[in-house]
Amino acid sequence: MDLIVQMTAFGSTLEECCFVSGVPVRTITSWRKADATFRENMDSARLKMQHTLKSTAFKLAKGGDKTMLIFLLKTMCGLRESGALDTTIIVEDGIGQTV
Repeated sequence: MDLIVQMTAFGSTLEECCFVSGVPVRTITSWRKADATFRENMDSARLKMQHTLKSTAFKLAKGGDKTMLIFLLKTMCGLRESGALDTTIIVEDGIGQTV
């Protein structure tokens, strides 16, 4: 059980955990249902891993990594690119008015 929790902490999928540990998916699913401590440990490990990744991504974006900033805006803030180009042309006349 410890190996499965450790693998979960590193982002492994259930299938990966099963392959490495040799424990069938059905068994792990049964353990999660029957053993509250095991379930809580797996859930906690996954949440800690996700928090660590998000914190690291945020620090990179805050430090000037534009690619990471765009990624976070798209995935966490719902920013989407429309695919259309803005072709509006604004011309100011000699007196500062937009025509």
